[in-house]
Amino acid sequence: MGEASTTKIARRSDAQGFVENRTTAIEGGTIAGNARKALEAKTGQSVVSKSNFLTAPAVFDVLEDTATMRPPKPDKRPRARLPKDGSIGPANVEPHFLHAKSACNPHGISAGSY
Repeated sequence: MGEASTTKIARRSDAQGFVENRTTAIEGGTIAGNARKALEAKTGQSVVSKSNFLTAPAVFDVLEDTATMRPPKPDKRPRARLPKDGSIGPANVEPHFLHAKSACNPHGISAGSY
């Protein structure tokens, strides 16, 4: 009753935005509440009871549902190939001061033995 009242009022008044729709929802809820009270007064029985109470709909966990999703497939772009010897240029060359004893390397430890 409340939803139907609210929908009709919102359409008739052309409610736009949160504030207008909130006001319309309050009016619709008031109409439904008054109708319930009038029916209870006329029949002498409560409309709401434990036997006609609806349980809340099941709520699913959005984060849990997304945890089982697979990540998107990567783009099919050609990948750069490394040389078979593993060298990729100047970045693989150890600085000369790491090979011999010097002020920077007093123990003569090479970069590969860290």
